[in-house]
Amino acid sequence: MKDRNFDDLVEKFERNVYQSIKGTIRLSVLKRDLQMTLDNLSLQSSPRCLDSGAGSGRFAQQLIDQGCEVSLCDISAKSLHLAKQNLNVKPHQQSPSFLNVAIQDLPVEYNNQFDLILNHAVLEWTAHPQTIVQRLSQLLKPGGQLSLMFYNKDALVWRNLLFGHFRKVWNDDMANQGRGLTPQLPIVSDDVEQWLKNYGLRVLKRTGVRVLYDYLDDDVLARTPTDKLLQLELELSENPKYLYLGRYLHFICQKDID
Repeated sequence: MKDRNFDDLVEKFERNVYQSIKGTIRLSVLKRDLQMTLDNLSLQSSPRCLDSGAGSGRFAQQLIDQGCEVSLCDISAKSLHLAKQNLNVKPHQQSPSFLNVAIQDLPVEYNNQFDLILNHAVLEWTAHPQTIVQRLSQLLKPGGQLSLMFYNKDALVWRNLLFGHFRKVWNDDMANQGRGLTPQLPIVSDDVEQWLKNYGLRVLKRTGVRVLYDYLDDDVLARTPTDKLLQLELELSENPKYLYLGRYLHFICQKDID
């Protein structure tokens, strides 16, 4: 297994995720979760932000509009090219930088440089996710925050059980071979919690992403108004009884101050 480069799937990813209700749910939860962090950043002078595994830069625009100095990092040159096309930088705003490199290969001069790092739906596409978490911690300033969203193995197991795929669960056959848009390595949340602790990152907030959507039949989805479904997702995403059912989990973490 190796890190997945999305050069061959950029258009499909945009169409199947961000032009669908799935993408709307994802961005809505992330925006809500990060609002306080962004409000605090707006009080600083030119805070530095890294969108690591940035893809087409869907969240980077909000960082630019907040007055941040933004860097986008991705191994996919096509994704970064799309991000350049998507981002709207006004004359008074600082142009972002684009780094066509793997997160773990960012040079040491970036260590302790960022006030906020985004890492959304990246760990599950990498060969060594723990190494990514370690590198993200190194890149953060003391007191800086990490927005980490990852593909939740526990929710995937539960969905397979509901659909009667018992043998797949018994054999722990949850990994994908990197074909299509199904992540190659579902992540266990307890593992992530331990990695964060090991590398001096404290979790401030935990939410679920797509807590309900993935468990609904197509006919139920068809007759449920999008605004009502989104309202339910936002409510359930913060409820400790349900958030771990999310197809993805979103953690907001802060680096320890020595």
